[in-house]
Amino acid sequence: DVDNLYAGLALQRAYFAKQKPANGTGWETTNQSLSDTVRILYEESIAFSEQLDSTFIFKHDFSLTYNDIILLRIGNYILLGYLDEAIEEFKQSNLYCYPEVNEETIIECLCVATNGGICPFDQ
Repeated sequence: DVDNLYAGLALQRAYFAKQKPANGTGWETTNQSLSDTVRILYEESIAFSEQLDSTFIFKHDFSLTYNDIILLRIGNYILLGYLDEAIEEFKQSNLYCYPEVNEETIIECLCVATNGGICPFDQ
């Protein structure tokens, strides 16, 4: 089905984007070709994830839900430096952040949401 295809492509593009700089060169460095490739992969992941229906559950892994794709999209936005989009996406989701999601809390909110309510970076 189409939702499974889009979910798979969103996950694949995000995975590829994370693997590209694994050669030790950070994607945000002066290596413009790598930087462009990684940016495009993250943007494609976002575009594919936006095609999913909110009732989506991945056919091949029932533990993967629409909220997981939302969290992936929010993470992609943050990695690309699109904080306003990440914040808006978080606010529109049914995800919870205390006290509220904003530029200062978006990374912690994402961390808490992706780690079952506990952020390993909390002090």
